[in-house]
Amino acid sequence: MIFKTERKRPVPWSLYRQKARFRWMIPFFGLGWFWEWVAYALSGWVFVEVLEYLGTLSLLVAVIFYFADGPNRRKQKHYQAWQVINTAQGKGGSGGRVEALQELLADGVSLAGIDVSDAFLRNVELNGAQLVRSNFPDAEDQRKAE
Repeated sequence: MIFKTERKRPVPWSLYRQKARFRWMIPFFGLGWFWEWVAYALSGWVFVEVLEYLGTLSLLVAVIFYFADGPNRRKQKHYQAWQVINTAQGKGGSGGRVEALQELLADGVSLAGIDVSDAFLRNVELNGAQLVRSNFPDAEDQRKAE
């Protein structure tokens, strides 16, 4: 947080320009001098101080909303994983199902009743998964279900 400090009036351009050792540096010094004047002019405005406080407050509100919306983001992730699994149902290949299955399992979602027939599920780890009424026929697997 920036605390309000009273700025001193910048020196005139004729004195400020003398700091430039080389001619090609003058435009850069001109920009610096210009921004010093802008900062000096804005330092007296209370409105700028209020904007600073509102900016800090908006950051706090954004962090609160981010954490409050966490369960919805998690649900959305689960919906997308189920969509990958259901869209590829009955089709060969992986189609992202291995990653989707493992994400759901990592979040403790039940995989009961899942149909991954004809899927290529090489190296899928389903240890501890609830696979009641699941359908795995003709799936090429190295499935390790317990």
